[in-house]
Amino acid sequence: MPNDSPRTPLVEAVIFDLGRVLVDYAWEQPLSEAARRMRVPASGIKEKLFAEDLFFDFERGRVTSVEFHARFQQALGGSIPFEEFLALWNSIFTGEIAPTLALAEALRAGRAVRVAVLSNTNELHSACMRGRFPWLARWEHVYLSNEIGQRKPDAAAYAHVLDRLGVPAARAAFVDDVRANVEAARALGLHGILAESPQAVADGLARLGVAANSK
Repeated sequence: MPNDSPRTPLVEAVIFDLGRVLVDYAWEQPLSEAARRMRVPASGIKEKLFAEDLFFDFERGRVTSVEFHARFQQALGGSIPFEEFLALWNSIFTGEIAPTLALAEALRAGRAVRVAVLSNTNELHSACMRGRFPWLARWEHVYLSNEIGQRKPDAAAYAHVLDRLGVPAARAAFVDDVRANVEAARALGLHGILAESPQAVADGLARLGVAANSK
């Protein structure tokens, strides 16, 4: 006779990335509009921005928003008022990824596993997301790179979250849309799930015995 009882999860915690896992975003249009207002070429603007150590320092909380804005203008060779820059910078967010967010919320409600966030972001986007997505305030374990001073795929970022959760790497799952971040988590012993789609996330967690109806 088949056993229909819920499978005991192989993990105690599930750690979700935010961008393109729980929240969707797009850089292209905001950066193109910034280039237009700054009267600089739009071609290569994204590559130029992300090639700068400045961006990663901003994500580690080593650069203030005012400093970042000034150096952003310098890097691109143009000028844009801070308020205009802020509006464009925060306009990258296009909405929630409903199926995965619903799954994460159901896991929180079920309490079979602990649920956390580990995301590379910056103080401007952190404030924007917390204002736009009130569920972030309800989650106990939200770890943002600019607040913890570490960013993925650095081992210290994962270690920080595992320490706060009190869970060993082998008993945690990590969900991210960036392969390098997933591979770094796996190298530390976490169960890595590449978020190629909401279904891929659900299937990956199901293989670990984690489902929305887990008790």
